[in-house]
Amino acid sequence: MKYVIAILLLFSGIHSGSLYAQDDCRSIFEEGSVLRYYDANYTSVITIKNGFHYEKNKKAHTMLKSKIEWLSACKVKLTLVKTRGKTNLKIGDYLVLKIVEVNGNKYTYRVLNIPNSKLMMLVKQ
Repeated sequence: MKYVIAILLLFSGIHSGSLYAQDDCRSIFEEGSVLRYYDANYTSVITIKNGFHYEKNKKAHTMLKSKIEWLSACKVKLTLVKTRGKTNLKIGDYLVLKIVEVNGNKYTYRVLNIPNSKLMMLVKQ
């Protein structure tokens, strides 16, 4: 009987832990969030407002506005709806991000629709 209770507690802990992780994935794009890339070479600032992802790069004088669409608990599609400044991107281009780790205010992700994309990290301010 002790083993059954221990196994049930273990499964309930794993289950609640996985739900917690899924909630953490979605917290990256909460209304009002401000994010920066962990890599100092990327100078863009990302803000979340009204269901849109705004990425501004003052150095490059560009702004990208993308619609946020959650595909699953930790997978999100960002579809470009507006650009300003010089960019190679077109309206309708999109990225599919898979959040692979949440560690406090740091979110590690991979871009799924770009072959051989490296892991990237965003830091929530």
